[in-house]
Amino acid sequence: MILSKLRNSYLSLFMIVVLFIPIIQSCTRDEPVSPRQINLEGKILEFHRLQDIIIEISLLEQENLTGTRSSSKDYELKLKEVMQPLVENGRGILNELIRQIDLKDPQYKLTKQEIKDIENISESDLAQLSFIYSILRLKKKVKTITTKSSQDTDIIECNMTAECPPKRICALGKCVGWEEVGGCIASSFGIPAAVKKMIANTAVLATAEGLLTILKLLVKRYAGWIGLGWAIYEFTECLEVWD
Repeated sequence: MILSKLRNSYLSLFMIVVLFIPIIQSCTRDEPVSPRQINLEGKILEFHRLQDIIIEISLLEQENLTGTRSSSKDYELKLKEVMQPLVENGRGILNELIRQIDLKDPQYKLTKQEIKDIENISESDLAQLSFIYSILRLKKKVKTITTKSSQDTDIIECNMTAECPPKRICALGKCVGWEEVGGCIASSFGIPAAVKKMIANTAVLATAEGLLTILKLLVKRYAGWIGLGWAIYEFTECLEVWD
């Protein structure tokens, strides 16, 4: 009698568990996961430093195009030397990302190979990460700028004298809009249309998902120093900053 009651009690408990597990799993699956905000305060390269690097790379590329460079090896070594600030900055961005999130977290849907590639990213890809991410994140700063006085504009940011309208940035003497900047980044660095839509969104760029999207794109291909130098030069040509 007692055994029968115990058996019935355990059977009832078992049935309750079996019935409720799918409901719990369903609720878990349907619950949206909020994008993880990443704090990269102080990790984004300032525009005046980017501008100096852009000028040096563009001069090297012009030497290369006119045939005045000494040798291919020297040319590559010079590009690598000029881009060292980008390498260090890119490493700082990646280290900060890894410090704040777990790459193995299922939320980020990274394969084992993608995690391995990100952890073993090349120096030239770190430089590429720094350049792309820093240029795009500048949009957040410029969007908050007003034109009440010269001190409140983005002119101080790029050390120029002429004012630019709101939501535009002074790029080597030219005021350009962010649609132009994003479009030129996409075309110069071969960014697919789907990712191009993502990089246009400042809020997405500030998340782990946004940064990982750029990282996954970079580690899938190897540009090298010469390829990266050409992409940066193409970026300046696209914006027509030398006209």
